[in-house]
Amino acid sequence: MCFGALNRPPAQRSRTARLLGRVPFLNGGLFEPTALERRHGAARWSNTDWRDAFDDLFERFHFSVREGDHGEFVAPDMLGRVFEGVMDPEERKQSGSYYTPAALVRDLVRAGLEAALVTRVGLARGAAEQWVHHEEPPSPIPDLRGFTVLDPAVGSGAFLLGALQELTTLRATAGEGAAATVRREVLAHSLYGVDLKLTAVRLSELRLWLALVADEEPGDLARVTPLPNLDGHVRQGDALLDPLTLAATLTGGSALVGSRAGLERLSLARQTLFNRSGAAKRAAMRRLRGAAADLARDLVEQASSRLDGQIHEVLASAREADLFGGIRGCDGDARLRLRRLRAARRDLRVADRRRARDGEAPFFAFETQFGDIVARGGFDLVVGNPPGFEGSACRRACGRLWPCATRRGARHPAADSRISLTLRWRSWIGRSSWSHREGQSPSSSPPSSLQAGTPGICDNG
Repeated sequence: MCFGALNRPPAQRSRTARLLGRVPFLNGGLFEPTALERRHGAARWSNTDWRDAFDDLFERFHFSVREGDHGEFVAPDMLGRVFEGVMDPEERKQSGSYYTPAALVRDLVRAGLEAALVTRVGLARGAAEQWVHHEEPPSPIPDLRGFTVLDPAVGSGAFLLGALQELTTLRATAGEGAAATVRREVLAHSLYGVDLKLTAVRLSELRLWLALVADEEPGDLARVTPLPNLDGHVRQGDALLDPLTLAATLTGGSALVGSRAGLERLSLARQTLFNRSGAAKRAAMRRLRGAAADLARDLVEQASSRLDGQIHEVLASAREADLFGGIRGCDGDARLRLRRLRAARRDLRVADRRRARDGEAPFFAFETQFGDIVARGGFDLVVGNPPGFEGSACRRACGRLWPCATRRGARHPAADSRISLTLRWRSWIGRSSWSHREGQSPSSSPPSSLQAGTPGICDNG
């Protein structure tokens, strides 16, 4: 049923699978064998096992694919509660993995969209408010087909679902077409997410797929539109710290950017993968991984060159003569900086060896996985529930980065290990659009040291 029917177009199914009848082809990877199943084979359930599963579980509840269905229904947003509930309490506390209610998600997403329409699209504030909150599009209507939203700590996908709904509403009220068609377009070109946990990535994909399935009219199941592939949109990785960011921070240079040809290959591979299936999908996945790996190779080379230059400068300064004709040598600060530069270079070399061995990017970095979007000026809106940002947990997560970022450029030695957190916030948070759960309005500004060009909306808790 799963691997042989739901995961295969009707023409490619075995004779046994065809006996199941008019079963839809769902695609998207939802019913593909996992790595564990490929290694050990599929689990075999007897008819008794299946009967018990239906009688004791599925028939006891009324499941719905619509996010808004509650009461006697089990709606998809229950996945977020399950994701939180199955985690060890201490792990949940340390990672900041907390369920965000749908009403709060809606308010934060709308606040972010209103701010982004002003700062990134160029609408007047009143026109943005009318469009977001009252579904009254401005004239002329701006083109939102290239508008991008990122959740850097995607969890179970609540904020991406909220962004999907709100962007679909904006574009549908602007006359772009039926909501079902617009929704798929928004998912194809506008929504991106990252999470450290693979389980979170899969749950996010599932909820986004269910949002598409909810648009399908009841009728012939065989005519259900196959689900898209979201592998290029929701990625597993650390959105805060990566060797490229650390190297760029230590050297103080401009942002690392891939070649135009490499970025175009990445963008095309992601777009191609979205609607592929079968062998074409596997080929598109290889092209996407290869494009990200090529960007990683080039950027690691750039970062290593910068680190080599800084190391050379420190050593050259140490060899200079002092006032008394002796060798200046390295003081404590210079030795500390030299250790950090060499450690960063060593990490890059280790990562590059993994890339050469595995044929794919050895770590997550926005410049490799979403480099085409970064090169265009970054995401238009960053929204989410960032991990560990609550009270003292915020101070522990940030270390002493904020003081070192705001006090005349001084840096505490303990800060460099998490310095990319500051760099990420600088690239996420907008000049005039900052919303905070604890009282700041979307029109207020973040600290000047953390300003860039992208509206940032966060739920601290």
